[in-house]
Amino acid sequence: MLHFLDYETCTAKNGAEAVTLYREHFEKQNPFDLVILDWKVPNGKNGFEIMESILQIKADAKGLLSSGVSSQSLGFDLKEKGFVGTIDKPYDLKTLKATLERVLIS
Repeated sequence: MLHFLDYETCTAKNGAEAVTLYREHFEKQNPFDLVILDWKVPNGKNGFEIMESILQIKADAKGLLSSGVSSQSLGFDLKEKGFVGTIDKPYDLKTLKATLERVLIS
């Protein structure tokens, strides 16, 4: 869906790889505009922990929480955790497009 909306993407297999990719792009003066993370990430850190590591690299990094778990049920202040928004799975192209436009402007 992201490619269909003409966004460039980079994917990671796990949280450690996501943080490494973020650091590499940041050091090359080419930071990501947005990081989309799930609450549950295989093999290691969860989405909140990954975002915490990314915020140590770039304090104003933007994260979007994309999860099948309702964001209200997590019991966290998402903005406090570095997230500028959420999108609950499953979602369609129209919802994704509107969410990305909203969070990338903030």
